Amino acid sequence: MNVNGTFFEPPVVQRAALRDLHALGVDVGRADTFWVAIEPRPGTLHWGFTDVRVTALAAAGIRWQPIVDYSTPWAASAPGDDKAAPRPDAYAGFAAALARRYGPGGAFWRSHPRLPQLPVEAYEIWNEPDSGVFWRPQPDPAAYAVVYDRARTAIKAVDPHAIVVTGGLFPDGAARFIKAVRAATDVDAIGYHAYGADAPAALSNLHAFLHETGGDPVWLTELGWPLTGDGALSEDARTRAYRALLPATARICAVAEWAPYTWMSTPAQRYPDKRIFDLRAAGGPLAAARAYGDFVAASRKRVCG
Repeated sequence: MNVNGTFFEPPVVQRAALRDLHALGVDVGRADTFWVAIEPRPGTLHWGFTDVRVTALAAAGIRWQPIVDYSTPWAASAPGDDKAAPRPDAYAGFAAALARRYGPGGAFWRSHPRLPQLPVEAYEIWNEPDSGVFWRPQPDPAAYAVVYDRARTAIKAVDPHAIVVTGGLFPDGAARFIKAVRAATDVDAIGYHAYGADAPAALSNLHAFLHETGGDPVWLTELGWPLTGDGALSEDARTRAYRALLPATARICAVAEWAPYTWMSTPAQRYPDKRIFDLRAAGGPLAAARAYGDFVAASRKRVCG
């Protein structure tokens, strides 16, 4: 489950929300890393807030899956733009620092022996690098391949068993983008955002993507529909869409992970058209969340091949 918003409303960590999430059977929480907040200057690492988040997740039985993003000012290709392409070597150094702190046997876990030991196992390299919104000035698969390759090498030097996932790809242009990336470097797994106007549209987009790319595991690192704003569905319709899409994707053996967007959001996460994707409200999980919980339970018995 995507969990960023769980950490930014008072109180800072919504512990009840994390308990509700774990009760659904969810044991992985995808969230941004925010390089700019951790390393505002070269070699100066501030882990405090990230430690708070990882502590809360682990205490709830949830393992952090970091999105290693975005640029920090001193390493961005365009000064002051955190979505500008990063300097590959600097980005790789930061990715390695994350692995040393939060990976197996990392400094964080050594200093928190009473916590459930849930080290990071997978790292996502950027978010939607095929979109001009998140990779500026424009998507560049060759440049992204260099960033991914160097980060992957750096992470695996710390943890050879880590899975390094490409940034989740937005459906438009995703196949063309990842084909160019894979021509330049090996990848462990492909991140993909399974969006569409409804379940048949999202599934059609996914099938088209897989038809063009096939071969590597595909992680659905975002999926879902908003309750308000552009593309909104009613909660009943959204619940039906979850119940239609999820089992259909489970029958696709290439698909290896699911992470709905999003458990909770903050005003800053709500786009200019006021789209709200939340699966949890003040009173607890919504119907679509319960549909996902049912899927999580069923997927534990999944047999593929």
